[in-house]
Amino acid sequence: MKCIVVNANNSIYGRIITKIIELVKKGFFVKVLNCQNLILSGRKEHSIKKFISKFNKKTHTNPNKGPFKFSSPANIFLKSIRGMISYKKKAFMNNFKKIQCFNGEPSRFRFQKNFVFRNVHKSIRLKNSSKWIYLKEISKKLGWDSEISFITDYKKKNILSLNLKNNFKVLSAFKNDLNKLQ
Repeated sequence: MKCIVVNANNSIYGRIITKIIELVKKGFFVKVLNCQNLILSGRKEHSIKKFISKFNKKTHTNPNKGPFKFSSPANIFLKSIRGMISYKKKAFMNNFKKIQCFNGEPSRFRFQKNFVFRNVHKSIRLKNSSKWIYLKEISKKLGWDSEISFITDYKKKNILSLNLKNNFKVLSAFKNDLNKLQ
């Protein structure tokens, strides 16, 4: 099966979910990068209150039975996708397993071509005067505090391996990969 890497940077929350579901129904595996930079349109206070009210729901009998809440943007986004798919049916459950979400850009997807949906981007869909908020700002209000920079980790790993090995073949291959990106 084909794997599509989607860059969700500055994309509108609900619109990109529908596009991802269409891809999954066609049989693609979808990896979503930069979930922390998704945009929710509307007033900031309203969006934050909506998520906090969902986050504060509990059971009176046994809280270990759920509902389980996630504060990371990738997990919030994945739970929203699950809400749009009828995941209780076996066929749709298999579709849901084809989706992975990440905060930031992991090093293993660094050199893959990212797919960007043009018609779900903020600059096309929202007016200059409209109000919006990033998903990472909402996640910080829910208790998420770790912003991981995958790009710096990637650079550190490669520089360390080059310094330890002193292998010129690896160095030249690394330079070629960087030149191809530019």
